[in-house]
Amino acid sequence: MQLVPRRTQGRELSRLQRQMSDVMDRLFGFERPDLFETLEWAPLIDLSETNGDVQIKAELPGMKKEDINVDITGDMLTISGEKREEKEEEESDFFSKERYFGKFQRQVRLPAEVKSEEAKAVFKDGVLSILVPKKETSEKRRIEISEE
Repeated sequence: MQLVPRRTQGRELSRLQRQMSDVMDRLFGFERPDLFETLEWAPLIDLSETNGDVQIKAELPGMKKEDINVDITGDMLTISGEKREEKEEEESDFFSKERYFGKFQRQVRLPAEVKSEEAKAVFKDGVLSILVPKKETSEKRRIEISEE
């Protein structure tokens, strides 16, 4: 096994991606889109559980609460919406454009049974906070096994 200096690893991966694209072109006659063009936008989330609640926090910077939907079906929470691109009045020459825009959907399986009818959501400073009370479940009980 050959050790590769860390600074050259990125170049090696980039070279490998170009080579694989060339092979795909020759075999199938089409170009594979660039990796960054295929990524879809979805908010990052934190999911936590306390004794009585399930808490979800989602980062949605630059959005308005009117453009966000929150749905719970069974044990599945869905956050969806659309982040609209700002329209520039004057034409600009971009040197880099890395922010994501467009429709998104993020689904997460909740770690416990919840009372969806009592869920609350607050959107402040670009963070969506969702609090969903858990259903009371029966206590775990050990059952003795007899020999008959």
